Amino acid sequence: MQTVDTRSQIEQARKVERVNRRLIALVVVLALALIGLGVWLALDAFVLGGEGDLEAMLTDYHEAWQDLDPDRVASFFAPAGAFRFVATGEAYIGSDAIAEYVAGYPQGAVMEFGDIAVSESGAFATATYRWEDVVPGTVFEGVSVFGLVGDEILHHYVHAWAAAE
Repeated sequence: MQTVDTRSQIEQARKVERVNRRLIALVVVLALALIGLGVWLALDAFVLGGEGDLEAMLTDYHEAWQDLDPDRVASFFAPAGAFRFVATGEAYIGSDAIAEYVAGYPQGAVMEFGDIAVSESGAFATATYRWEDVVPGTVFEGVSVFGLVGDEILHHYVHAWAAAE
């Protein structure tokens, strides 16, 4: 009877060892992928040529919003780009979803964009904004935070709050 228990314990230990080896391999692969992504982002930002180009790109992006041009707004995003509202968790992922969201925006909404700041690495940027009459009679002010990959927007996070007139 004890031999059967010992064999099952040995078998169980071997299974655990196989699982542990697979987990270690997975962790190593993920770590290498993260290192590779970091190197790629750094090289891509370096090749782009500087934050002045990114500021100009974001200014063009804001102008596309002011014109409420769905296809133009969506064209600034990377293929898997996302436009997200932090307060509500609402997210539009991919060019089609972003363009559809912009197309449904209220005509007559007034959008003013302010200061743009680009990080030294070119991977992040912020911009201030003020939207009037997105919801009739309401003013929203806030900050947008951008995750950038080269000259494309990977993430646009909107941090908004209602402001008194």
